[in-house]
Amino acid sequence: MRCVYTVYTLILMAFVILSAEAGPLAAQENHAGYARNTVFVEGLGPGFLYSLNYDRLIMPDISVRVGFSSWSLPALFLLINGEIRIVDFPIMVNYLVGHDASRLELGIGLMPTFLSLHGEEIFLGSVVDGKASMVFGTATVGFRYQPKEGGLIFRIGFTPVFTFKKFLPWAGVSLGAAF
Repeated sequence: MRCVYTVYTLILMAFVILSAEAGPLAAQENHAGYARNTVFVEGLGPGFLYSLNYDRLIMPDISVRVGFSSWSLPALFLLINGEIRIVDFPIMVNYLVGHDASRLELGIGLMPTFLSLHGEEIFLGSVVDGKASMVFGTATVGFRYQPKEGGLIFRIGFTPVFTFKKFLPWAGVSLGAAF
């Protein structure tokens, strides 16, 4: 139960950060010319299969991202009977290097994950009564194309998922819009 409260607290903190206006930043209406808001769909990445994301520039070279992913698969590929259902929320802070439309993106964050498995346990952690929740770490090292005035954005990068004991090398590609 404590893990659920921790996850809700992390999500609430992310939304507070996203909606907050930092004092001196409010005067910089367009943050060095960049569109401040981005929405995108990411294939693979921290959402494992996909995620829907909102990213907000809070400083000219720092953004905060909140995402959502929900999917299920037959567990046959793991040689387990039943169905796996995963819901996760990538929450990240990104540092953007460069001042043009093409930038290096370096990010770190958490990914609260809820797992439901009918039948057995799974490698992600212990499953009690077919349900589990856990928090993974995630990171991004990638390329981000985002025109300053907004419009179509493209991202591609190395997006590993990890715990204190496990490391899953992963990648993601994104397409969306900045405004």
